[in-house]
Amino acid sequence: QADGNVARVAIDAACVIFDKMNEDRRLPYLISDIARMHPDFLLRWKNDDGSYYAKCESDDIRDRFYAEAHVLRAYYMTELFKWYGPLPILDYVADANTKYDKVHRATVDEYVKFIMDDLQIGMDSQNLPWRTKLGTDAMRTHKALAVALQSTVTMMAASPLYNPDNKADLWETAYQYTKNAVDSLKANGYELFTTCTRE
Repeated sequence: QADGNVARVAIDAACVIFDKMNEDRRLPYLISDIARMHPDFLLRWKNDDGSYYAKCESDDIRDRFYAEAHVLRAYYMTELFKWYGPLPILDYVADANTKYDKVHRATVDEYVKFIMDDLQIGMDSQNLPWRTKLGTDAMRTHKALAVALQSTVTMMAASPLYNPDNKADLWETAYQYTKNAVDSLKANGYELFTTCTRE
């Protein structure tokens, strides 16, 4: 169901673009822009008759796009975290009536949880692959990115910058996610470089 905080016009405009990109078979590249909105609005919005507002060829494709959008949003938020620390969390599309003076910076715990929740949606999807294999899938996200970001974000949260008291539980969480990332990536055909290929 749509969030009442979002203007319908924003959804209408985005879905027109969504359908146009779908026709041009360039939809994956739009996902990076969609992710900055709320994924629910483009991919889970329903009409009064129960049909989806944005057209997809199948529910599996819709689920993959939904997972990709969440992982990409987590990626963008992680990059911002590196530069600026935790930012305000907008889990809705801000419109002209949004009261920005009421928007405040999230705590580290809130920000990390929001990112991790997005990444878990990607990990839970049965339709998000571990790697892209086709040239037409270039620049699309996958579970390898999601699991790597889980490690990155928890390591940042445990670091002295955000963990001045050196809480052991944060380091344990980072260790568990990092170990899971290494094990999962190896199990799905990824390896660390052992030799330098540059001359």
